[in-house]
Amino acid sequence: MRHSETFLNGLVTSLATFFTVNEGWQDESHGITAAAAQTLRGGILEAKAGVSAARAACLTAKEPRNAAFQAMRKRLSGLVGELKQRIGPDDPRWVDFGLNMSGSRSTPEVPGNLTAVSYGPGQILATCDESPRATRYRFYTQISLEQPEPVFAGHSPLPSLVITDLEPDQLYQVFVSAANEGGESPFSEPVEAIPQALAKAAQGFVYRLFVAIQERPEWVALFSF
Repeated sequence: MRHSETFLNGLVTSLATFFTVNEGWQDESHGITAAAAQTLRGGILEAKAGVSAARAACLTAKEPRNAAFQAMRKRLSGLVGELKQRIGPDDPRWVDFGLNMSGSRSTPEVPGNLTAVSYGPGQILATCDESPRATRYRFYTQISLEQPEPVFAGHSPLPSLVITDLEPDQLYQVFVSAANEGGESPFSEPVEAIPQALAKAAQGFVYRLFVAIQERPEWVALFSF
């Protein structure tokens, strides 16, 4: 669970306890009640359990995928090595094999140290190291149990990108490649991240709380920060 969700879980738990002990401080007109806090906390715990189960399932499911990926990479490497022995670097048949001509401008190296973190509801921030000769970076996402291959998410001239329009609370694998006029590098090894979702609901609860504070001056001292 992300730090923000841990904080929000602690916050709504504390509020539920406080309003249970101090019923007179509740404000039903704004939905600021012990019951509302308990409901929100239950949703956080349920979603956390679901995410943990999905993560475990993805880790199990990706083992054969990773093995197949490495086998394919080895075979393609062998193919490139054999082609270099049989055709010249500027032979157009490189393109027939879906490859770049080895005599053309060298493609960038695979970017290293890819990281991905939740950046907000439905968003992931992906960053990586710069790659020599790269003029742009292409980012991809994949839901392991639903999508057969990575899906292009966007590109950037810088080695970072905020990926948007993702499903909240869904475990994503994130990949990056480096590209230039000569072509595109292979994908990096994937990293995982889960876009936030419950933060938005909890923030709404906290927002309503502060609206109520503004309308009830006696609350100001209690919730002063």
